[in-house]
Amino acid sequence: MSDQYSPFANIGNVTHTERSPFFVPGEFVCKVIKTQIGNSQQGKGPFFVAEVEVLASSTSERAVTSKMSWPLFFSHGDIVLGNIKAFLAAVLGVDQSGITPEICDQVTSGDGTTLAGRTVRASASNIKTRAGKDFTVINWSTLSEENLEAEIERVNQAAQAAAAAKQKAASHTSPVAPLGNSAVAHNALSALMSGKAT
Repeated sequence: MSDQYSPFANIGNVTHTERSPFFVPGEFVCKVIKTQIGNSQQGKGPFFVAEVEVLASSTSERAVTSKMSWPLFFSHGDIVLGNIKAFLAAVLGVDQSGITPEICDQVTSGDGTTLAGRTVRASASNIKTRAGKDFTVINWSTLSEENLEAEIERVNQAAQAAAAAKQKAASHTSPVAPLGNSAVAHNALSALMSGKAT
């Protein structure tokens, strides 16, 4: 039996990295879990990823306490560095000019929890790529400790209002009853259009 090949022979050399669902369009208040550098097992090269917990959400697709991830592949060029800079500046509450390579190295080193617990506001929306596919763009903004609870309340109230409006609109939509005999239906329609209906 020991001479036979085992399909599990290489299991000691691989690891599984659990990833949270990606961002979807909406407004969020997020708490950073970790920021790390990884290397794609699909040959896409190194990437930056931020893992966050949702503290407030405007969409039911990503409920409060759920987790989301934001991976960015360095192979996409300087636009990736710009996005990372904007994210880190918002989380740290500093101007983007203050984000240096040393800071980036520091917040992604070790287990990636240097920024854990910090909060940030995210506004996500979809744009179309040249290939016609949806791409989620995220605008990050600083959230002070003093405004945290108020912002959580604002986003959650907006979500509740949107859900209530959607439910109300659905309740006012009812199917049109069939008119029955086609001749009767034709006469009734003609009367309505000519303003002679009683």
